[in-house]
Amino acid sequence: SLPREGRCEVPSIGWAGMKYTLAEMRGICGKVKAALGAASGGQASRMSNGGAGPAGAGGLEAGPQPAGAGGGTKKWEAETVELIRLLAEVVIYGERSGSEAYFEVFAEEEMMATLVGLATRTTASVGVQVVQTVSILVQNLRHEESLFLMLSSNHVNELVAAGELSSDEEARANLVSLLKTLSLRLDSQTVQFFIDDAADRFPLHDAALRAIDESGEPLARASALTTLLNIYKLDDPHARRFVDRAETRAAFYAQLVGLMSSEIDGLANAVGRPRAGSQLERRRAAAAVESRRAQLEDLFYYARDV
Repeated sequence: SLPREGRCEVPSIGWAGMKYTLAEMRGICGKVKAALGAASGGQASRMSNGGAGPAGAGGLEAGPQPAGAGGGTKKWEAETVELIRLLAEVVIYGERSGSEAYFEVFAEEEMMATLVGLATRTTASVGVQVVQTVSILVQNLRHEESLFLMLSSNHVNELVAAGELSSDEEARANLVSLLKTLSLRLDSQTVQFFIDDAADRFPLHDAALRAIDESGEPLARASALTTLLNIYKLDDPHARRFVDRAETRAAFYAQLVGLMSSEIDGLANAVGRPRAGSQLERRRAAAAVESRRAQLEDLFYYARDV
């Protein structure tokens, strides 16, 4: 049983009957790289039309990224966000059409490194789109080899680490959604990509645990709890070596007890509110009590499942 607040899901992709060629895929990769180059160089540059996809990616301009560039930065930002969105659409088009060639181009062009560069060196909105795109790819890659290749480069872990440093609320909410998406692809084969043996850390678990405390938004908190539950359900000795440690268990239960305590306080406050007032006010008060009660009950069920 999980908290009822819902789930943080990545946006769906609308296909509208679009078809893409490998040449268009390479062109889009080139434009995304050019966007990073424009941001890193701090100078405006026009991307070439070669290989532009049918969704209007051709001829995009990458304006200067540094703060204070005015409209140029806003234009660069909007066009880069659209390019990153389109990149995910084309890769998933290839997956759904049964072709591995599109993801092979994605890998050959080292697009994960480029995406992480855009997320860590540019603006919050670009970073949000990168995280959403990676979530979409992880969720939709159908070929095992493609998923392994995407995860094995350590770029996903870099993206998670960078996202934790962000103070942008939307960026952090999307990061927690990515954590949940990654946890849904966890198995005895993929878990190796999320454990840092050299540093003796399990970054996916650590990030989800911190997100419980730092996520003020109920949906994000629910995603963090789901991520941890998916990790704890994994029957893998490599993962269990980390999560069964006394300090790891203590940190988790401290967070869970803290959540329960907060919900108990909230329920007590809701119950203690005066019942006087209009019928609408009384209904609202009763609804608040029921909501708090349900959330606390869900946490007890969650503790049982863990």
